[in-house]
Amino acid sequence: MYGIIIFLLCSFTLYLLWWSLYDLFYSICALFVRKQELAKNNREFFYIVIPALNEGEVLFNTIEKALAVKYPRDKFEVILLAQSIDISILEKLRRYPIQIIESGPLGSKMNAIRNWLNGVEVNDESIFIVDADNELLPNALSVCSHAMQSTNCAQLARKKTAPRSPLGILDRWNTEVGIAIAIHSRIVMSMHLFIVGSGFGIKAKLYSRLLYMLNIFKRPIQAWMYISHRVLRWSITAFTLPLLYLLNAFSLDSSSAFLITLFIGQSIFYFIALLAHQFRDKSLPGPVLIMYYFVLMNYAVIAGFLRFIGGKQGGAWERSVRK
Repeated sequence: MYGIIIFLLCSFTLYLLWWSLYDLFYSICALFVRKQELAKNNREFFYIVIPALNEGEVLFNTIEKALAVKYPRDKFEVILLAQSIDISILEKLRRYPIQIIESGPLGSKMNAIRNWLNGVEVNDESIFIVDADNELLPNALSVCSHAMQSTNCAQLARKKTAPRSPLGILDRWNTEVGIAIAIHSRIVMSMHLFIVGSGFGIKAKLYSRLLYMLNIFKRPIQAWMYISHRVLRWSITAFTLPLLYLLNAFSLDSSSAFLITLFIGQSIFYFIALLAHQFRDKSLPGPVLIMYYFVLMNYAVIAGFLRFIGGKQGGAWERSVRK
């Protein structure tokens, strides 16, 4: 039994350590960045697609930024996929020179976009996908257009609307720090860059084949990259953290200084997060907030999953309150 506990403990620790070292490696590379000028052109035609479920006034800023891009007006069109948008909001949105596709909840952004694609004929056009609370930067389309001349898909860095709530500020800080590290480290390692501007660009015909790209038998590398980085990292981690804590507790009788130190450190970390929750309405130091939101985020994953399997939560996201 003791051997099994040690094996599981080492396995979970190695998994979490892998992603920690992954982020650390890119963070170190980002320290040696040099500025790089991105090439631009206006060759590509873009559908700027904004999937929106139950969104409100935040859409006004998103659409205004999209219409204000520095790109020929006849080379892009803004498409709003309006899922269960309030009638009063829709009336105001119709004042903008955009196309609005109304529908009920479709379950996900991918479903909404594929539903729209089924009703249009596309050739060589590209889709530029923007989240409902993201801002499109002025040169994003021209930079993306140049990138699309040599590839079928270009990843862009997100730029969120200005937050006004404490959680929104932390979310934006987390996003911008992560993007800065990703962009700078890729420059240092001569890898393909994220393009600052929110969302990503992809050939319209390719979008309908995204599920094929995740076929682990035909595209094993791409499928593993997605499953490992996007699925496992945001699902297994939340469940392994409490399991790792319990395994550490069971192994305390091993007289291992490392395991005892690890358990004490975890206990202090979670105790601080619990205290922060009790005083969440107070002004708390930055490091304490990081611990609190780290635990809160993983707790939310577990709570959401339990609600889902219990039939109390659907698969579609509910719109968060944007302040």
